Amino acid sequence: MKGNLMVNAEESTKAGLSRLQDDARPTICSDSLELISNIAEVGLDEILQNEFLKDIPVISSLVSIYKIGNNIHNAHLLKKYACFLDEFNRDSFENGSWNKYKQYFEESNRKRDIEYLLILLERYIEEDKARRLAKIYEAYLDKEISWDDLRLFAETLDRFLPGDYEMLREKETFQTLRGRDAEVLLRLTGLGLLIEDIHRQQWDVVDTTLIFDDPDEIEKEERVYRRTEFGNRMVSILG
Repeated sequence: MKGNLMVNAEESTKAGLSRLQDDARPTICSDSLELISNIAEVGLDEILQNEFLKDIPVISSLVSIYKIGNNIHNAHLLKKYACFLDEFNRDSFENGSWNKYKQYFEESNRKRDIEYLLILLERYIEEDKARRLAKIYEAYLDKEISWDDLRLFAETLDRFLPGDYEMLREKETFQTLRGRDAEVLLRLTGLGLLIEDIHRQQWDVVDTTLIFDDPDEIEKEERVYRRTEFGNRMVSILG
């Protein structure tokens, strides 16, 4: 009995992804997405009261398949889906790629793409991340990055705290004392987006004696961080 339930659940998931793919084809780069062109300005209460998002085929299917109910959490989830589609649609028309993207969904099985994107969108908290995920996905469709690269950039995006990306984008080199923006810089360094330049030696030889600098004085020294190649690629993709 348990085995049958697992098989039925798996078949249901496959059927749901097939339906989403079928609905994505007419939705991607279509006029129906004009309905969400100002989605960023729409409050969650309005999304709850107004069912205009359900006029978009792929979102309507998401509501039906995953039984998305009428509460704040689910309204936020729908808004993230809509933000992703809005950014994807806007960029596709601006860069002239809409026909190529549409053909991509018409020609092949994209269940892997859809499943992974849905998982990420549900995990992200900020709506800005949904829009940035769209740009990462566009880079993949444009063959600027591989599928493994997409996963790396998307997972890194998930770890950003508010303001992290804005600082990364601000400039390629940062000069700062410990305590001034240190937490953000260290976090970006931990993600592999920045690297600290070791710009001065911390020891010297005096009369054949090895003398180390005072740790307290070292802490007061200015630190220099610069973007890694990975960091530059992230900024290039997200803009």
